[in-house]
Amino acid sequence: MAVIKGGNTGYAFAVSTLAYVTFLVLQGRIQHRFYWRGLKDAALQKARTSELEIAKKAAEAASVAKGKFLANMSHEIRTPMHGILGMAQLAINAETAKESREYVETLRGSAEGLLHVLNDILDFSKIEAGKLTVEETPFSLWQIIEETKRIVIPQAAAQGLALSCQAGSDVPDFLVGDPARLRQVLINLVGNAVKFTESGSVHLEVSGAATKKSDSHVQLLFRVSDTGIGISPDQQKLIFEAFAQADAGVNRKFGGTGLGLAICSQLVQLMGGQIGVESMPGVGSVFQFTCGFGVGGEGVAGEPIQAGQSAVIQEALAPLTILLAEDNLVNQMIASRVLVKCGHQVTVVATGRAAIEAWQSSGFDVILMDNQMPEMDGVEAVRRLRALESASGRERTTIIALTASAMAGDRQRFLDAGMDGYLAKPFRPEDLYEVLQTVCGPGQSQRHTITLPAPLSPA
Repeated sequence: MAVIKGGNTGYAFAVSTLAYVTFLVLQGRIQHRFYWRGLKDAALQKARTSELEIAKKAAEAASVAKGKFLANMSHEIRTPMHGILGMAQLAINAETAKESREYVETLRGSAEGLLHVLNDILDFSKIEAGKLTVEETPFSLWQIIEETKRIVIPQAAAQGLALSCQAGSDVPDFLVGDPARLRQVLINLVGNAVKFTESGSVHLEVSGAATKKSDSHVQLLFRVSDTGIGISPDQQKLIFEAFAQADAGVNRKFGGTGLGLAICSQLVQLMGGQIGVESMPGVGSVFQFTCGFGVGGEGVAGEPIQAGQSAVIQEALAPLTILLAEDNLVNQMIASRVLVKCGHQVTVVATGRAAIEAWQSSGFDVILMDNQMPEMDGVEAVRRLRALESASGRERTTIIALTASAMAGDRQRFLDAGMDGYLAKPFRPEDLYEVLQTVCGPGQSQRHTITLPAPLSPA
């Protein structure tokens, strides 16, 4: 109306009204934007709060799991350690040789249990660091199966369980892969099956997987079945995770670190396969995994080596002159007596500097070199010895690292320093024989046979 009536007053009023309406529209748009932004921010804040709450609960659960794991690990370490110390004291005070031997055998079993725990910890640390690797070497599958059976059968027999192993006719015996890691997985799975089975049987079966294979490669399926306590569906989701066991009651009754299956899962993946479980509580479980291997030779799996049957298992080296550089008196005694019993001549020194001096004054076929020694460590001693060899034109001496340094990268560090072989402590006599045989080569060896012990019959 103001515009129709005209005049300055009318036009001014119309302009003012238009400006006011424009202002209201703009303010409405701003308020609208602020309103929806506020709703969006509130929704985001709520989502963030929910995410933080979930993350907090997950962190708390992880903390609780690791706390339980550390408490469990303390128990798993202290238990065999108590057995070692207690049996050692009883052996010292034993009145007869038979009684002393019984205590020492129990001590050795406790020590092997402790070593198993330590190996699990080391393997898991390698997994965490991404340093766990597998090798590619020729091996006999049946030999691995028989070694697994011989290790587990005493426990199975003590529990009255039937333990059997079978391989299909399409399974090659000679393969290329990592026999040590395959053995580790099999011993863990078969050992677990025996541990969690109170009555009935445990069966290991190997067959060709359904996947396509070539003349130079084969995919194998390993199945470990038992008639044990079984695992519920919810618990099956946890057992391949680190620090996890089916439930607390399992740990209290059966023990274990909670790392074994997590390590097996990683090893199987590194060997080109997958692992899984089928189980029913109170009925039993079937753990199965696949692995890819190269085919190392002709032939299929044959009959296993029978108990009591003589079999050539290694070549024993002809007598060697060996320099042992080791500062620990107990370790000196262990290594030197093991070697002397095999006919080798051993000279013992306690420092890296003394090792160089002994080597300069007298030649040796092999030097077994510890690393952490007073005055001069093993790595520095080897570097100086190799420099002296180079300067004098002296023939290269075989040097093997015999050390408790067993973390990821240690083996390569010693080889890079100039050593020819590596063996981590603690080691078994057969481990020392094997590394000497491998490093020294076949030129100085003679055939050697042993008779395999007869397995215990299930009660």
